[in-house]
Amino acid sequence: MKARSAWWSLCLGLELLTVAWRAAWAAAPENGWFADDCDAVQMLHPDHPTPLLLRVLVSPIDPGQDAVIIRAPDGTLYAPPEVYAALQLPPPGPPLVHAGRRYHALDRVAGLRFAVDACRQILSLDRSGIAGTTTRALHTEPAPLRVTPEPGGYMQVQAQYLHADSVDDVSALIDAGLFGSAGLLRQTLRHAGSTIVRLDTHWTYDDPVGMTRLDVGDGITRGGVFGRSLRFGGVQWGRDFSLRPDLVTFPLPDLTDAAALPSAIDVYVDGTLRARDRVPAGPFQLSEVPVLSGAGEIQLVITDLLGRSRIVRYAFYAAPELLRPGLSDYTLEAGFERHGYGLSSLDYGAGFAAATWRYGIADHLTVETHVEASTHRQMAGAGYALLLPGVGVLSSGLAQSAGDGRGGQLYVGLDRQGRDWSLAAQYLVGSDDYLRLGETEPATLRRGFVRASRRLRSGASLSLGWIDDLRAAGHLSILSAGYARQIGAGWSVNLGGTVDLHDSAGDSLLLTVAYAGSPTVSSYGFAQQSDSGTLLRIGTQRNPLHELDWSARATVDRGLIDRISAGGDYRTTRGAVHADVEHGDHDALRLGIDTGIVVLGHDRMWTRPLDGPFALVETDAPQPIHVQIENRASGRSRAGAPLLVTDLRPYQINRISVAPSDFGIERRIDGFERRVAAPGYGGVRVRFTSDARPMRRLRLLLPDGRDVPAGADVTGGDEPAFVGLRGETVVAAPSGRHRLRADWVQGGCEAQVALSADDTVLRPPLEIVCIPVTTEQAP
Repeated sequence: MKARSAWWSLCLGLELLTVAWRAAWAAAPENGWFADDCDAVQMLHPDHPTPLLLRVLVSPIDPGQDAVIIRAPDGTLYAPPEVYAALQLPPPGPPLVHAGRRYHALDRVAGLRFAVDACRQILSLDRSGIAGTTTRALHTEPAPLRVTPEPGGYMQVQAQYLHADSVDDVSALIDAGLFGSAGLLRQTLRHAGSTIVRLDTHWTYDDPVGMTRLDVGDGITRGGVFGRSLRFGGVQWGRDFSLRPDLVTFPLPDLTDAAALPSAIDVYVDGTLRARDRVPAGPFQLSEVPVLSGAGEIQLVITDLLGRSRIVRYAFYAAPELLRPGLSDYTLEAGFERHGYGLSSLDYGAGFAAATWRYGIADHLTVETHVEASTHRQMAGAGYALLLPGVGVLSSGLAQSAGDGRGGQLYVGLDRQGRDWSLAAQYLVGSDDYLRLGETEPATLRRGFVRASRRLRSGASLSLGWIDDLRAAGHLSILSAGYARQIGAGWSVNLGGTVDLHDSAGDSLLLTVAYAGSPTVSSYGFAQQSDSGTLLRIGTQRNPLHELDWSARATVDRGLIDRISAGGDYRTTRGAVHADVEHGDHDALRLGIDTGIVVLGHDRMWTRPLDGPFALVETDAPQPIHVQIENRASGRSRAGAPLLVTDLRPYQINRISVAPSDFGIERRIDGFERRVAAPGYGGVRVRFTSDARPMRRLRLLLPDGRDVPAGADVTGGDEPAFVGLRGETVVAAPSGRHRLRADWVQGGCEAQVALSADDTVLRPPLEIVCIPVTTEQAP
């Protein structure tokens, strides 16, 4: 009966709460959560300041506080400082002094709404209309990482043997370097037959704080929109945003709205939750909302203290082509043009100098300029990138050359990337005497292209394209179309075609069907029909699961080419081997090996080729310890045999961990994970320190032969322990004699035990007599 009564009481309470909620919701005005509905009482305005004892509420769920409010003869209300403290506002001046206390006029706070319910003696305050805006930055950038590699060096070789058409050939690419706090000095060579050709020699120094990189030696010019990439030998210095991978260089959207009550904010970008925050009542601004590039939609879900939610939608366009306001990007270059790269070691030409500068003027506008000059040719150009809301990025520029190539070039382009549809279009026209550094004839006289894609409701995508390129060597004009769709679990189909508007021999039709049956194995079928004939191909491949894994591939071609080919790769911590074989019109065999040597301090390691910074992981454990980087297997390390972990992300935090299960119970370790800041080049040393403690299994017996009760607490070792079945426990402590104490509910006992350095938990338990003691005796 009591249970039924309690149940009905609970139901009645919930019903009353629901009725009250609906009444409050219905009574809430659109412009706030309170209203002065007490018309039955006529407010009197005496000719002198009058104190009123009112219950002050600053939100609908605020229990309120009693405060003395002063009503002036003109009806102005003055509140004490504690009321403004509850509103998180400074008291406005000048104050009214009454009975020795200071009071401040409520109507002097712009945007503050208030009303007095004389029937209930309540003063309601609403600060949601105050002009002050709460700002929250949703994207925060950590401080730049300045990491200095430990001095060392490396040399790695990629060698290849090729047998084709009864001809044997051996070639190799050699890469060697020295690194340290002064930067990276690197040398690359190519060996082919009996000749060795120098490829690149350069010294690099990074400044991640200033986001600049200095290169002295062989390199490639930046070029930018107007120039062309040119191999040269000289000096290059400028901004390099890759030194700050965490930096977002393009403008991020800002959102503004207002909350009538303190609210929780959920930010969804294209349906994915990207951020959460809380804001007080009043206007607020969410700055630098983290979004992906292209067009999209942000949904702002605002939930107030009453549980009421509303959704506000914002369309945005994030353009990587733009720079954030005030952010600059620049490069200065000077040196000599290089010719015959890969064929000659020291073939340099005329000297030159070049500069490129980009600057973000506003969220929607970035400007760029580029100049380059040599003794016989000069060029200068300027352009801009402008964000058109709801459309995309419009870019345009004009360049002029002088010297032995006097001409000009104009380009205009439009780019839009979005979830539903994308468009890229550009038109470029130049005179036939417009020349840049390194050119003997114009790269193009006129080029136009349009590329559009549309995602259909079925999930398929449709693409169309057109390109028209007029050069001194000829005229190319091609139309293309494509269709792609997932047709089942793991299956996809792609259909495409091209039409050459000047030569029908260039027309073709292409069909590809692919199947990915597992994360590692995939297969495909390929058919192409052109004026030359038909080509059919089927293939399959096995992709590696991790860095130290194998891969394989095989293809069969029929039609225009009759060929069977197969190949595979196998990677270890000390290198990689490759093999490819081909049978058909031309039989061929290719074998390759990649390996290297790294020196870091006094350590020398035989390793697979490096592609970025690395870490030397050391442990003092006698047994092999499995090492992971970002939860991916990397190898094993043990005392005296450190592991070289490659492919760290430069100027970022990398998580390197060891497997806890590899450490015995008798070893203590100073942590199973390290957060390693990687340099841009070279290596850092990572240590996992552990020490072995004497540890012994004991069986504690009372004088009468009974086991000490299970669950008893054991103290006296390095760590607290407990007694298990048959009186067994494990004690870890330094070598020597130790006094142990076991305590349980009904009593306790003490025992003496001697541990030696060779004690281990693998040895049989040692029986120890535990002498009973009273609970009052000190342990």
